Amino acid sequence: MSKLIKRYVYNLAIYVIVLSAFIFFSSTSSATYVNTKPEPSKLTEQKKEAIIQKMNRLLWLAEHNQDQRAEALAKGEMLFYTYPEFPELQPLKARLTRHLQWLLFTNIDNSAGVRYFKQTHWRPEGQLMRVRKALTPALSEREFVLTAEGRLVYTLKSQKKVHLGILMRVADVPFLSPASMTVQYQLDNQKPKQITFTPNQVRTKVCIYVPSGEHLLKVEIVNPVFNQYLILDFEENGLKPVFKQFEEIYYIATTKQPVQFKMVGPVLIRIDEKREHQFITRYHFVPAGEHTLDLLPSRNRAEGLFRVSQRIEYQRVKTAAPRYNEVSYQPVLPPYDTLPTPKSPKEVYLHDGLKLGGQEDGTWSYSLGEIKRKNVLERDVSDLDLEEFLEPKLSYHIYNEHLNTYFTSTMKEHIRRYGGATLGLVERIQFRPNWLPVNMTLYGDAFFQNPDGNKWIPLDGKQEWSTTWIGSIHQKRDFTPKTFHIPRFSALFRGMSLDSTEDYDLRTIDQDIFTTYTSDHRQIFEFSDTLYHRPWLDSIAYAGGDVANNEKLNILYSKINLGWQQLLGPFQAGFSYQYAKYYPEDFLRRTYGFDLLWQKWCDSLNWYEIKFQIQQDIDAPATTGFLVFTWRNSNGRGFRDFAPEPFQFRDIRQREIPSWPNNTIKVD
Repeated sequence: MSKLIKRYVYNLAIYVIVLSAFIFFSSTSSATYVNTKPEPSKLTEQKKEAIIQKMNRLLWLAEHNQDQRAEALAKGEMLFYTYPEFPELQPLKARLTRHLQWLLFTNIDNSAGVRYFKQTHWRPEGQLMRVRKALTPALSEREFVLTAEGRLVYTLKSQKKVHLGILMRVADVPFLSPASMTVQYQLDNQKPKQITFTPNQVRTKVCIYVPSGEHLLKVEIVNPVFNQYLILDFEENGLKPVFKQFEEIYYIATTKQPVQFKMVGPVLIRIDEKREHQFITRYHFVPAGEHTLDLLPSRNRAEGLFRVSQRIEYQRVKTAAPRYNEVSYQPVLPPYDTLPTPKSPKEVYLHDGLKLGGQEDGTWSYSLGEIKRKNVLERDVSDLDLEEFLEPKLSYHIYNEHLNTYFTSTMKEHIRRYGGATLGLVERIQFRPNWLPVNMTLYGDAFFQNPDGNKWIPLDGKQEWSTTWIGSIHQKRDFTPKTFHIPRFSALFRGMSLDSTEDYDLRTIDQDIFTTYTSDHRQIFEFSDTLYHRPWLDSIAYAGGDVANNEKLNILYSKINLGWQQLLGPFQAGFSYQYAKYYPEDFLRRTYGFDLLWQKWCDSLNWYEIKFQIQQDIDAPATTGFLVFTWRNSNGRGFRDFAPEPFQFRDIRQREIPSWPNNTIKVD
């Protein structure tokens, strides 16, 4: 039995030692906020009701009696701090102090000195905010806290571009129900941006590129809730910025030299005492009149550090009253003649000059041309060796506004001087996306011919065929309002049924079906760039160059192009020169040419074109060219279905389109 008692006493002693050590280290290892309030008294219900009625009377005096307002405000708030355990006093106190704030009192008469402490963390002044801070995560020295009502303004001033990083994280009380948070940030006058934090995602990093100069970044919480805050940490170009350090002043009190100051009541004051790891807050009501107060250190302490704050009302900002100038106006003189009142129309009706819904139907083109051309690598050519044919052609043009794309579908026939007729199908798609800095073009064709077939009717007998596909990208780049250039990259792929001309007479084979050059080079990659200069609105000059390679990256040819286009009323004339060098064949071809275009609008539905071109080859003397008549018909779409090209002079020709027929409002 004695051994059991000894063992029990031994365990109890160990427990007391461990508990004492835990209490000691807990009190010295963390900062706590202590508020010295009286312990809740065991009051009767009548006493509690009397306290609540007293608070109501003080609130009524503060709102209705201006002479007793100051005393009622101070006594009412002091009553709340005396009995904080009464929940009925909380809404009354909130209404009583809604226009009050704490102001640091610095008019200290005597003290044993002052001491400054750097404020490196979020240090709220209010008692309730101190309690909330104790329940939130710890902060680093460079972090900022954004509360519900506040807005953080971050200023930058730099001579160079700054990469600003903002690490945002939500601080919440652990035992409360989770809630989302929406944060809004805005740089200068740009459009605000928002970020939403969910209970599962409480942190993120925002990167903002800030140009040189002076700028303001504003951050605020859009949907604030109680006991939830936003912690912000900033980086500039990956480095932590240096912020201005704020210091708190405390007055030193000793037993021989207390902190002494005078206070005029009635007013409520708050006395904050700073110890090693504690902040002790006391509230004191100062009655009416002037009073001298002494603050002494606590018992068994050599000195005390104090700050005093007093309750004051928010000072309303005085605004300057506007001044009004009396201006005497002279009435306007009446008109010499009174215009008659217009008669009301008998009938107002809509006249549909254009077919309803037809303006979305695209544009049709019908053309007939006489064409003479030659093989690109033929050296000795006579007029009898030229390829000559009549070309009827039907085309359909449509512009898709949603895709910003132009489609052109063509079917044509070659009625040849020698050989059977050729049928051609051509498709061109020009894609100009707004979300890309380049434009794209896809071209494809297919030709069918029986060289020994019917001269007028295609697809007669055994058919030879060829197909060509070209994809290109280009971009218009402006130097000045009058000068620009267009770099372009193209990739060409060919396929054909013939490998030689052994089975046919060479003159009967269409060049779109087979030539020696196209058969030898079925894959071509071309780089080109053309410079355009428009000295006047009706003139444009150009100079450009092309370089082409095959699939083995061997150079096939290089070209230099020069030209001028001039608008002359309904006519457009042009001159051109080309210098072309073909390297595998060691062939030089120099040509110069002249072209003339006539364009005429009959009405807003129909317009006609006649285009003539003639070319002269210097190295292989031959004269080639074409003469083409075109009729275009649409339901008032004008040039809408045709992609803008440098040589169109669209800004001038657009004005020549007649305004009739059109949809109008007619009045009788």
